[in-house]
Amino acid sequence: MPGVDIVKGSGRIDNGPFAGVTWQATPALTLTGAAYYDHMSNAAIGNGQVGSGYCFTFVALAEYALSKRTEVYGTIDFDKVSGAASVELPGRNNQTGVALGLRTIF
Repeated sequence: MPGVDIVKGSGRIDNGPFAGVTWQATPALTLTGAAYYDHMSNAAIGNGQVGSGYCFTFVALAEYALSKRTEVYGTIDFDKVSGAASVELPGRNNQTGVALGLRTIF
């Protein structure tokens, strides 16, 4: 990533518990939710310096089977960062992503 250097031997530590659940709402509809947390320490923040910070991520996914091999899906995720994790989202402290798609399994 431009502007972020690698601090060799910094001993970066990531503690990241996570949890998720999937529910088969109907034979064709599957709903999934997940939450991730990462607390980092000794992470490179630029100019040879290290720091600590956190990142929260929340994800929701819906999958609808059109047939045995084809499904449509939609997902949304939200990220919130602070401290050293801010280098992952330069100039902001949160981000939301949305995706829709069609998947065929061969």
